[in-house]
Amino acid sequence: MERLCEHCRKPFTSDHHDQRFCSRSCVTASRVGNHAPNWKGGIKEEHGYLLIRVKGGYVREHRIVMEQKIGRPLRDDELVHHRDGNGFNNDPDNLEIVSRTSHRQKHVPTFRNKTHKQCSRCRHVLPRSEFGVVKEAAEKGNDPSRFRCKLCWRIHALITGKYGRNNFTFRISTHKQCVRCRAVKPRWAFHPRRIEGEDGHSSSCKLCVRLERTLRRHRKKTVAHAAIK
Repeated sequence: MERLCEHCRKPFTSDHHDQRFCSRSCVTASRVGNHAPNWKGGIKEEHGYLLIRVKGGYVREHRIVMEQKIGRPLRDDELVHHRDGNGFNNDPDNLEIVSRTSHRQKHVPTFRNKTHKQCSRCRHVLPRSEFGVVKEAAEKGNDPSRFRCKLCWRIHALITGKYGRNNFTFRISTHKQCVRCRAVKPRWAFHPRRIEGEDGHSSSCKLCVRLERTLRRHRKKTVAHAAIK
């Protein structure tokens, strides 16, 4: 029986009375966008914000509204803040453009003065010497200290691998991370070192050093036996 494909509108022959498409590709193409079974108008919710479908992908609606308001695309360092705290209220009068630092301060208020600051992760009030410095923020007149203390920043970088897991090692006054097995162990598990500029202990733990020496001896014996044969 000859039929007409509902998607590409081409004729095809089929023995099934309920077949509507000529091929599987037409079936898949017919279920995209507003033809999808779960189509909800191109709007969905995610993390307390509304997302709308634009050019095959979803973009947060408040950014589209702000771009239409100012008449230009937003830069990567520009964030849109909801003044009333409601992420679903995308009225142009309820939106304002802020920097990343200002946006973080509005959502996570922390104590700060000229000498001390509160870490946004561990919530401890520490001297500013315990925070890293952002030169670009100081040049713009913003708070030059990072929002996390040095210890929390190291833990965050270690967990996320933001600065490379192979090049970054966690270390504090009581514990340290081995560069070989990547395990965090107490300081007594490392060999003490008296090299100027180092932290006082070897980069590899005692167990990894012992295993490496054993492998070296075994490799030397294997090479020697091969040379004799």
